[in-house]
Amino acid sequence: MKFSKYLPEFGWNPIILTVDPDRASYPQRDESLLKEVGDEVEVFRTSSFEPLQIYAKAAGKDRVPYGGFSNEKSNSPLSRFIRGNFFIPDARRGWNRFAVAKAKEILSSRDIDTIITTGPPQSTHLIGLTLKRQLDVKWGVDLRDPWTDIYYNEKMLRTRWAEERDEKLEKQTLQEADFCITVSKGFVELFRRKVDRDYELITNGYDDEIVQRFTTDKASDKLIISYTGTMAESYHPDVVFNALAKLNFRFELRIAGNVSAEIATQINNSTFSSSAVFLGYLPHEEVLLEMRRAHLLLLITPKVKNSEGIIPGKLFEYLGTGNPILAISDERRSDVGLIIKATKSGKVFSRAEIENRTANLGL
Repeated sequence: MKFSKYLPEFGWNPIILTVDPDRASYPQRDESLLKEVGDEVEVFRTSSFEPLQIYAKAAGKDRVPYGGFSNEKSNSPLSRFIRGNFFIPDARRGWNRFAVAKAKEILSSRDIDTIITTGPPQSTHLIGLTLKRQLDVKWGVDLRDPWTDIYYNEKMLRTRWAEERDEKLEKQTLQEADFCITVSKGFVELFRRKVDRDYELITNGYDDEIVQRFTTDKASDKLIISYTGTMAESYHPDVVFNALAKLNFRFELRIAGNVSAEIATQINNSTFSSSAVFLGYLPHEEVLLEMRRAHLLLLITPKVKNSEGIIPGKLFEYLGTGNPILAISDERRSDVGLIIKATKSGKVFSRAEIENRTANLGL
């Protein structure tokens, strides 16, 4: 969305190909973001086959699952086996045949220099791979998360055949793309170990025009701690909760986003449950307002393999507010830690450090 907003300032006119909203399936939708797409941007939409809708109905769910399983219970091995072995690389692949057909139509009628596929979903890159092979167009890949190394793949109960199939698709994409972009130094190193080539680093960021639009007075009678985004079991926030439970001053923990049932239960059973507020999913503008009103912004990276390259997109909007950040990251040289240190925007601790400091303070 931000590429489409700012590329015209650099002489590039983007044409967007995406899914018809009436045929798409998402865990959440934020219609307010459409206001940021300028009228001058051409947007084409196609139909799609969405197996996640079928899966959700068959499982008796009222919405499709999140990638990180934060809105699914951990004891559902059948659903994870199905997702891991029948949807390769992911369950969004049902859009590809519609997208390829429409892309060919657009390419035949426009003077287009380059196509860029962005993911996740990583299946979107297979659209670019097909167009590259069939039309020999210039193709760039925007990798915003790991592919086969994404942390929740370990929970997918994948067969070796499924793993090898996914690894092959990833390698073909990295080898055949004309250029590759990713969002952190850690991810550059991760992808380079798979295919040794040049990778462009373009981190996420924040839109100052949007962030500075929201100002608010901060409450003075208690410390407001805000957390935004997903919180799944893989985040292992226990050490933070244990420290909060021992604070002897008034505070309020405000969580805007999807929280897994297990973590919600953990908070509700804690001694600070009356100080916790679950806001649920909020439109982006309301999330920014929550960030601005906080005294302290909490950021927790998942405790998973290759976590050193994970930079939650919210970090940059946290930076934009100017409010101090408390980050939990177990990797000594994590990208999150390096950014916070370079910007002098807060403090980064490992889970072990928090446990030790809490013990040494006698809390």
